[in-house]
Amino acid sequence: MKTLPAKATLFLNRMTQSVAHPIWASLGLALAYMVLCSAYITISGRFAAGVAGSVEQLRNIELLKGLVFVVVTGIGYFVFAAILLRRVAAQQYRIAQQQHALLTADSRAMAGIFAVSIAHDMRNMLGVAIAHEEELRHQLPPDGDHMAIAFLGKAIHELSALATRLMALGRTGTGLAFC
Repeated sequence: MKTLPAKATLFLNRMTQSVAHPIWASLGLALAYMVLCSAYITISGRFAAGVAGSVEQLRNIELLKGLVFVVVTGIGYFVFAAILLRRVAAQQYRIAQQQHALLTADSRAMAGIFAVSIAHDMRNMLGVAIAHEEELRHQLPPDGDHMAIAFLGKAIHELSALATRLMALGRTGTGLAFC
């Protein structure tokens, strides 16, 4: 793909950056167009008058001059609009990507907060279960079923470790450090 000359790129960058002031940008473009068109009409009119030998020749030169003017300005307008609209489309695409990234980050943060909240509550309840498991172990007679209490204690400690990992995972996605 061909690139524009540095001055044209600088001009287009300034024009696209002036979106905050579209009236001034529009005024600048309109004034530039009027100056260029007036210069073209004046210079080409003098040239046509000097070259034409008769009124008929002058009419034909002016007709040709007008048609060339319309074609050249139409092509220029097309190129300018194509470049400007391509930049607008690229910017809209970037905005859509950023919005998607924000929504994704927001949903991940909410999931992290939810995970940390659940894990925190789980650990609170497991703390009570651990205390009761230890109390049961001490109250159980020597000939009691210590194996069942040991399995219960192991399950409670594994759930506590799982809750700790869930809290750590939730914090990494949210930046939470207070739970």
